[in-house]
Amino acid sequence: MSTTAAQADPARPAALPAEGTGPGSLAADLRVAIGRSARRIRAEKSDLDLSDTQISVLFLLDRDGEVLTQTNPLPTIDPDLSKLALFGEVGVKQLSMVATMANGLVSMVSAQVYPLLAPLFGTVGVFLTGSNTSANALFGNLQKLTAQGMGLSDILMASAGSAGASAGKMISPQSIVIAATAVGLLGHEGRIMRQTIKYTVPYVILLAAMTWLYAFVVPQWVP
Repeated sequence: MSTTAAQADPARPAALPAEGTGPGSLAADLRVAIGRSARRIRAEKSDLDLSDTQISVLFLLDRDGEVLTQTNPLPTIDPDLSKLALFGEVGVKQLSMVATMANGLVSMVSAQVYPLLAPLFGTVGVFLTGSNTSANALFGNLQKLTAQGMGLSDILMASAGSAGASAGKMISPQSIVIAATAVGLLGHEGRIMRQTIKYTVPYVILLAAMTWLYAFVVPQWVP
């Protein structure tokens, strides 16, 4: 479509750029491929109750960077799980940033030391976000990948992070501001934090010691 024609009819959407032309060609090709994959999945898996977002997740690339075709079958979907689970040769690749951070921790931190640090991730996460749930979403996958790379229990490390999140709640700026406003101490947030941090530090140390004991002294107690 020419530029003049596009300006003459603004209501008509512009045509997608041709393959290999312009900076938007890759995004256009991906949109087309996702749409085709979604239609094929709906046709083949019509009995599954999947949202459009979940359907889009099923757009995967194989090891050679080619779009999945009939010769490279779609991964199996397990409808009994609460989250979308993908199996088979393709699998689900972890986000590169989280995997890179986990690899860095595995290479820099000893497996004997990491259980002492696991609760601290939850504490820092809640300090930054103000929410245990948000801290788990922020660091949960990192804890899991790091534990697996070190040969530790991913259940124990993720649980330690979630337990440490409760310590971070005591020094979370969001929580302190809300509490100070509720009791009429607005402007005294620093004083409140100086008091609560006295309980946060020993609590985190206790959690770290318990995590280390569960990891190396009584690992049979970990599910």
